[in-house]
Amino acid sequence: MYYSDLLFAGDFSRGKWECPGCKTWGALNGHVGKLLIGASYLRCDASNPCVFSGYYDFFKSYEDNRQLGQVPPEHVLRRGRYSAAIAGVICCLLAFAIGYTAGEPKLVLGMLCSGLVLSTPLFRLFANRAMADAFYNLFLLTQLLAAMLIVKSGDDRKLVRRFAIAGILTGLTASVKPSGFLLGVPLFVGVAAYRLGVGRGYKRSENGRVFFVSVTTFMIATLVVIYALNPTFWPSGLSDIWRLLGFPQVLFAWDRYMAFEDVGLGLGEWNGYHFVDIHRSIFVEYSDLAIDLLFLLGLLSCTRRWLVSMRRGVADVSFVPVAYFLCNYGLLICFLRLNWDRYYLPVEISMRVIAAIGIAELAVNVLKRIAWAHSSRPAITEVSR
Repeated sequence: MYYSDLLFAGDFSRGKWECPGCKTWGALNGHVGKLLIGASYLRCDASNPCVFSGYYDFFKSYEDNRQLGQVPPEHVLRRGRYSAAIAGVICCLLAFAIGYTAGEPKLVLGMLCSGLVLSTPLFRLFANRAMADAFYNLFLLTQLLAAMLIVKSGDDRKLVRRFAIAGILTGLTASVKPSGFLLGVPLFVGVAAYRLGVGRGYKRSENGRVFFVSVTTFMIATLVVIYALNPTFWPSGLSDIWRLLGFPQVLFAWDRYMAFEDVGLGLGEWNGYHFVDIHRSIFVEYSDLAIDLLFLLGLLSCTRRWLVSMRRGVADVSFVPVAYFLCNYGLLICFLRLNWDRYYLPVEISMRVIAAIGIAELAVNVLKRIAWAHSSRPAITEVSR
């Protein structure tokens, strides 16, 4: 509500956007997610105003927080959930588009992908919370769809333009959470290398130049969006040109803050060795055996598809879901400091996208075998006679 009021008033004073009183939810988070939630409050009823300013203290009970005024009124909290719920609906539509793009049969795969995403308990939980995670995952899914369209496109003349769009989407994701940058950059650099190395032939002399131009365009578009949407990074003159280093500083500050939450305050919620706990959360706590097996089936199917296509010198879209999962997985392994449920949502969604591909391929193969057996039966009977 605070940042939305600033935007609505057209007030871009750096001190107000830095907001020392907003604690870490001011300086260490991008503003796009906040503004999308805050948009729900711009038309509040004057007779029942949306007013609240406080932070829930997780070291105290709910009743203590309520008495201290640190629990928002129900009508305020409910209104804040509207935007997140809308973002959840758009996520399901994006999942359908991703499945539709991933292979055959298009409609069935799109419905499977959307259905599996919707069946994710973590997804349903955070699509009903007034938090930025629903928007973060929405923009992550737009990144996945954009990467798939880049690989699937056969028109090399539009490649640089598509990477510019990918940069805009990555910038929006990073403007919700800084980790969107750490995920988007390796994803699209990998997609550029795969698309140009395989889709255009291994030995074409212009591949290096196109790769450099595409990645440079992507990075410029990403950083322009990040800096344009965060007034705290805007220098007012040469005296504070150092503010252009604001985004890298945020990345390091966020990592330090998460480490402090874990080690200093004991909020990490680890049960033992971090590496083991991460995998327990991914494959057991927030998933189940059926999804894990279907994910493994889909992972093998996608890997086989793009390796076979690579031998033929053709870029296959099945490369992208695998790369997207690996980027999410690598982000958790390398940077996760707090064993909190919301940090696992992107990797859980990526697993279900791959699982949908595995289900579709298994169903197609079974139907083909049934059709082959049915068509060959009369011939076998005739030979026996």
